[in-house]
Amino acid sequence: MALPRKFHGARKPVEPPTADPRQGLVDILLANSKGTSFEEVRREWTFDGGYIAADDERFLEHCPCGAKLEVANYLLKNPGTGRTIILGSRCIQRFVLLNGAETQEDSRSIFERQVKAIKRNADLVKLWPDMLRPRVQSQSLYRFRSLAQDFLGTLDPAHMAPDRWESFLALLSLTEADRDEKKRLRDVLFKPADVPKEDKVIQLETRSEEEIRRDIGVWRKAGRARVTTSLSDSEIYHPETFVERKERKGRKGRG
Repeated sequence: MALPRKFHGARKPVEPPTADPRQGLVDILLANSKGTSFEEVRREWTFDGGYIAADDERFLEHCPCGAKLEVANYLLKNPGTGRTIILGSRCIQRFVLLNGAETQEDSRSIFERQVKAIKRNADLVKLWPDMLRPRVQSQSLYRFRSLAQDFLGTLDPAHMAPDRWESFLALLSLTEADRDEKKRLRDVLFKPADVPKEDKVIQLETRSEEEIRRDIGVWRKAGRARVTTSLSDSEIYHPETFVERKERKGRKGRG
C-alpha cells in the first residue's frame, strides 16, 4: 500500500503572504516606496546582502512590525526611491516579494541563498587568520577549503572564473603587496598537503612514500616480536582449555 504523500519527504507548503500584515510594516513600506498599495510596494525591494549582526552597535532590537529581533537586521533597498529600510527575516520571507521573484516561494529562496552567502563569507574572513599561522589545524583547513569552494565554485585553478578569484581576494582584503599571504592562500586551496599542520596524525599524510614504507616495516617487525614473545603461549595458539593443558602436563610428569 502506498504511503500518504507526507511520508515521502514532501516539502512543506510555503506559507503565503498573510492578508493582514502588521501596520508597522505596511507604514514603513508605503512611506519609502513609489506605490500606493501594499501589494504594489511589497514588490519594489531588493536585498543586496545588507546585514547587521546582533553585536553591532547599529542593531535594532525590533522590526517595524513590532517583533523582537535577536539574530540580525536585514537591509532592503528600493531602487526606485533609493531608500533603505531595516526588516526582520520573518517579514521579508512572508510579506516582501523581492525583485526578480515571481512567487513568494521564489522570493524566500533568493533571500535564504543570500543570507547563506553572507554567513559563508563571514566565516571565511574569520578563519583566514588561522590559515596564516605557522601550523594550521587540519579541521580549520578543511573548513576553510570547503567554504572557499562554495564561494569560487571550484578548487581547480584551471576552471576558476577570474572575476570570482578577484572577488575572493577582495573578501580577504589581499592586495598585490600581500605576496606571502597570497602564496599561503594558494597552498591552502590548491596544495593543502604542503601546509604544515598542528595535528601530528594528519601531518603523517604529507610524509614521503619512502618514510611511510619504513615506518610500516618497523611496525611489522615489532608486531612479529610481540607475537613470538607474548602470543605463542596464549590460547590463540593452544585452543585446548586450561584444564586440558594442565592434565596433559600432569600426564607427562607422571610418565
